[in-house]
Amino acid sequence: MPTTVDVWVAILVVGIGAIFALHHRRNALAQAFNEPPILPYLIPFVGHALWYRRKSIEVYNAARMFSPDARPVSLTLMGQRIYIVTASKDVSAVYRAKSLSFSPLVLYGLGSVFDISKEGRDRIAYEHNGPHSSLLESVHPFYRGTLKEGPALNELITSFLECLRIELVKEDAKINASPGGMKVPLRDWARTVLGTASTIVMMGPQILEEEPNLLDYNWQFNADFFTFVIGLPRFLMRKQNANRDKLLGAFERVYQDSDTKQKDAIWWVAALQRMMAEAGMTSAHDIGAGTFSIWNALQANSNPVSFWLLLQIATVPGLADRIRKSITAAFDSNGKVIDIELLVNDPLLRSTFNETLRTFSCSMSTRLVMEDTIISDYTFRKGAVVKCPIRPHHWDPDIWGPDVEEFVPDRFIRDPGNGLTRGDAKLVRPFGGGASLCPGRFFASYEVLSFVGALLFKYDIKLAEGARIPQPNLNAPTLGISSPINDVEVVITKRLE
Repeated sequence: MPTTVDVWVAILVVGIGAIFALHHRRNALAQAFNEPPILPYLIPFVGHALWYRRKSIEVYNAARMFSPDARPVSLTLMGQRIYIVTASKDVSAVYRAKSLSFSPLVLYGLGSVFDISKEGRDRIAYEHNGPHSSLLESVHPFYRGTLKEGPALNELITSFLECLRIELVKEDAKINASPGGMKVPLRDWARTVLGTASTIVMMGPQILEEEPNLLDYNWQFNADFFTFVIGLPRFLMRKQNANRDKLLGAFERVYQDSDTKQKDAIWWVAALQRMMAEAGMTSAHDIGAGTFSIWNALQANSNPVSFWLLLQIATVPGLADRIRKSITAAFDSNGKVIDIELLVNDPLLRSTFNETLRTFSCSMSTRLVMEDTIISDYTFRKGAVVKCPIRPHHWDPDIWGPDVEEFVPDRFIRDPGNGLTRGDAKLVRPFGGGASLCPGRFFASYEVLSFVGALLFKYDIKLAEGARIPQPNLNAPTLGISSPINDVEVVITKRLE
């Protein structure tokens, strides 16, 4: 008569056999449909979801090594088929493919993440005047034209620098009251100063008067971002929703009283809100949420990029003095920027910026397969999701050379030789590509470069005694630029009187 142990052993054997049978069947189906090969997994339906949630970068690297020549690989995340694409030529093919769409994912995010109603999203997607006439497809070219390089962008950055100057006057007072320099956590300090100045230049100061904790709430919102993406019911996300509601409420209130509370906002805020109203969006909540989504996009990655760039400049020996010497001509004797183009295009500062993007970017281009599509001789099937993680590309020694894992400020301006390569800035891709290429990329770059350049020219920033350089948190989902595992204390002193 079988014992209890025998029964459990039999169940275990049958269970393991079933798992392998299901996995074999899934692989056989993938081969039959000419899909990319499936990265092995154990649990049916769940697939790679648990591994992906904990260590997504590790999954991407495993996928890249699993397939010959880094060709596409299939994953299963809670029953959803995902194609991981890492080779540069295949990523370019994804960007070109008209049958792979970004729009449905944007609409989903506007609902699940930014809380725009179903009616509002329907109006955003409605093609009132034939194909490609929807608000969804109009906003991208609108901002591409508004935030492109040129006199208008330089004028915007000049306004930003004036807002920054006012914020730094407040910081000067704190430094003057701190013998030996002001000790601050660098990430929190930089994102507060940058976030305040950039918010005022976009929305005017009134929104920070309406909600003084706006930046704090937004940092928490960004930490909760991928929790919203999952789309859990509100009762399971009470804290996250309560925090988001404070942000949405602030943007709704300033929109409802825009003559007073948006009177100093940049012109394209009101233009965007008119576009939403003309598309048939009647809810103040939805229009406020739409405005919040644009403001959040301008905040999400500029802050962490600035942190990492400042940290590298402060900790790489001699780099701060080299950059100061290189950018001196962009400032007058009082430390005011007099030549924005000279500052943001300084070769050494720009090379260090590009190296920061290469080193710390974890951005992801995502598409929904609208109809069966051939990529790299594989069939991407309708309904699947395509993900193109940038980090494997940014850390590929065949592209960047044998020192790919080192932070090299001069990488993009050095002379090639002795086995080393000069980096090509066009191969740094933190802003996506194709239809999802970020329309605010020039503004973001100019903003970060002018912010860091102005701080560097005005202050000395050094690690506090005993402080350790933090590492990027590569296991956490990110909006584009990795966050540090922890903040780091620095001491800030004035260089100019």
